[in-house]
Amino acid sequence: MRQEAGGRAKRARGWLPAWAWAVLGLVLAAGLGAAACAPGQGGGDTPTPAAPIETPALAEPQVRQKDGMVMVPVPAGAFPMGSSDAQIQAAVAQCTAGGYAEADCKSWIGVESPQHSVTLDAFWIDRTEVTNAQYGQCVADGACPEMACPDETTVTGDSQPVVCVNWAGASAYCAWAGARLPSEAEWEKAARGTDSRVYPWGDSLDAGKANYCDSRCTYDWKDAGADDGFASTAPVGSYPDGASPYGVLDMAGNAWEWVSDWYDAGYYAVSPERNPPGPESRELRLLRGGCWDNPAGALRSTYRLNSDAEMGLDGFGFRCAASTAPGP
Repeated sequence: MRQEAGGRAKRARGWLPAWAWAVLGLVLAAGLGAAACAPGQGGGDTPTPAAPIETPALAEPQVRQKDGMVMVPVPAGAFPMGSSDAQIQAAVAQCTAGGYAEADCKSWIGVESPQHSVTLDAFWIDRTEVTNAQYGQCVADGACPEMACPDETTVTGDSQPVVCVNWAGASAYCAWAGARLPSEAEWEKAARGTDSRVYPWGDSLDAGKANYCDSRCTYDWKDAGADDGFASTAPVGSYPDGASPYGVLDMAGNAWEWVSDWYDAGYYAVSPERNPPGPESRELRLLRGGCWDNPAGALRSTYRLNSDAEMGLDGFGFRCAASTAPGP
């Protein structure tokens, strides 16, 4: 599943099957571990100092009884959200090296700027993406709509992440399970912790820690030197070495993940410091994390994909979050 240049996925203009999203693939392939892009604010050469790693949460992961999902605690505290000036510059440099105009690269990548301190209350988040089997329980109960691509057998295995789900379907599932979609800020903290790392596992790409467009992929932007073991989505939890600092899995690749927020390219400049809820109603929603047929650039934890909420492509999945521990 692909996205138009400029970081915007639109139903009326450019919403196509996975094989047709060439523009996003080429844009991201130009990046070093970058991802999409957008307007920058601020241009100093000194990156924002990284916050120290927090003391791990004392609580143990717990099982959500409704669907058997393991939820992982994320402690309260501050973290630097977004990309530093140095990270933006590196991503722009790699983008221009791929043949794109500097102005376009800065426009695409700048939505990850300015990096800003965000303080969150403690919360819980699903250890993995919601699976087809789990989503099927919600459909059987009449609480969720059917996935939009039931005949695409390469992505419909019981242990694979459910995809072809739009924002409303993802939100309905989380409500059925006694949870909610994570905010964009919660998702990013769960993915990268508090030290401003680029990927959930650190600052360097490691092809063995995520499912993306590798040698098994059929697209021009594939990483021919890597083999993640799967030609499409992988069973959730297949890459334990790619865990985030809190032990959350699959936060890079496999399936894009809906978050609760509306999308506003300039929101980081006006975001409240504590528990930002995202902007008020806008045209587009947000997804995070990259997916199975994206180049490595989409795996960065700061990458922001925006989309019409009605879209449910074969790379669109989700996980849930909660403000308190899952109950019986």
